[in-house]
Amino acid sequence: MSWWEYVTRTSGTESPKAMSATTGIDGPNFSRWKQGHVPKAEMATQFARAYGRPAIEALVAAGFLTPEEAKVRPAAAPDYSQLSNDDLLDLVRRRMSESHDETTTLRPVPLDAAARRTGRKSQGQLVRDDQDRQGEA
Repeated sequence: MSWWEYVTRTSGTESPKAMSATTGIDGPNFSRWKQGHVPKAEMATQFARAYGRPAIEALVAAGFLTPEEAKVRPAAAPDYSQLSNDDLLDLVRRRMSESHDETTTLRPVPLDAAARRTGRKSQGQLVRDDQDRQGEA
């Protein structure tokens, strides 16, 4: 089926002017389509949605997808909540080892910086405080 056959089958007996009013697509596009031009994907989906048709159907009719490609549905995202803690940790470990970049090195965080984040005094700060107290005595 050509794009124009899809347009006429979907819109019924509507004139290009009526189709333009229904879809919000400029009228000259319908003349080009009748001459064999193919719409941009955005217009194809806009047309289909205006007539309550699935966008994927229009993408097939316009030749952006084959019918076989249209049947393929994306796999659902994995449900990590169903994994045990051990399985989840194994997954994280595998992912980290696969993406390990030799140029990436971990730098130790200065104790004082770590202490600021946690709100606790670092060992160095505790030593300095102790030295200050001893100096005051």
